[in-house]
Amino acid sequence: MRFTNFSQSLKSIRSIIQLKDGSVIVSGYRGFTRLYPDFSMEDLNSGIYEEASGLSLSVFSLIEDIREPNKVLWAGSEGGGLYKFTINNKKIEMIKGDYTKGDFFRGEFVTSLFWGSDSMLYIGTERGLHILNTTTMFLKFFPPTIGGDSLVSFGIIYDLDEHNNTIYLSTERNGIVKFDPRSGDYSSFLSTGVSPASLPTNDIRALYFKNDDTCYVATNSGFCVFDRRSNKLRTYTMQDGLPNDLIYSILEDDSGKLWLSTNLGVACFNPKTGRFINYTKTEGLPGNEFNSKSYLKLKNGDMIFGGVEGFCVFNPAAITSDNLKTPIQLSLTSVFSRRKFLLVNLGIKLYSIQLSILKKSYILIMTKITLDWSLPHLTLM
Repeated sequence: MRFTNFSQSLKSIRSIIQLKDGSVIVSGYRGFTRLYPDFSMEDLNSGIYEEASGLSLSVFSLIEDIREPNKVLWAGSEGGGLYKFTINNKKIEMIKGDYTKGDFFRGEFVTSLFWGSDSMLYIGTERGLHILNTTTMFLKFFPPTIGGDSLVSFGIIYDLDEHNNTIYLSTERNGIVKFDPRSGDYSSFLSTGVSPASLPTNDIRALYFKNDDTCYVATNSGFCVFDRRSNKLRTYTMQDGLPNDLIYSILEDDSGKLWLSTNLGVACFNPKTGRFINYTKTEGLPGNEFNSKSYLKLKNGDMIFGGVEGFCVFNPAAITSDNLKTPIQLSLTSVFSRRKFLLVNLGIKLYSIQLSILKKSYILIMTKITLDWSLPHLTLM
């Protein structure tokens, strides 16, 4: 299933979360919408424009409150700071000034929200990292500093993750940065440099720890697999079968395959073979360009990817190359050696076709068609 006319108010999908009751909240450049299991929708934007600075609220990050699930959301905006939103009465409050105790909130671009194992809300902005106790509303700010050197900014903190009680920041400028909540110190985990584990870029969009030994990294210059045992990193790019080198997300399905949203469709990566199967608008996606942070694996195993033209919901187990409808370009060769082309849409379960057609002066002779789904075009043999 796909959605293109999902909501006239959102324009582009920026963040997706699933509430405890199973419904899904989808945010965009103009607020957010609630999607129910029967795919009906509820507009949650009432009151946002009037009460929150009088402007359209561009919701870049979103998370459900762990103490009041199904009732309260925390929304990070693109340029307007942090908000607390009560779903039932659609009341929205801006977190600023004396709303919190401790440090002042720094930054207007709230790019990441994450609940740590310590039940604290971790908040990433263009100024650094905040930790908020949502019970006492005590806020602590940690400016970007690595190795004793103060930084102006990590840039956009696209993603926050926790592994073995350490918080990992996927940053725009400094690669993957580790943060120790106990000491409040930052350190570099993976970045560019001269080593077997050098990233191709410091612009990191997402991070996924498979286990203690394997870490997957989405960058703007390819998809990386880091083996901690050997301290080696392998980067996959378009030359290896990716549809595009800008990778926005990483989701693992129940079979162990990884699904990556990109700037040119969605790719399915098989870690056992190292091969990709790519899906684009041709296969039914609402568009080819997706967004950072706009992805989610639902409780039932379904996946959602959002982008500039809507979002799609699908069951990975039900998607194979057997049930896709793809335009196939067939070559027509005349008896006079003049070539023409015919665009044919062939149905499901397409493996090989034996063709021999005689029409007028054109003879189509094709002994076999072989489809390589890891490449953007078909391989004809």
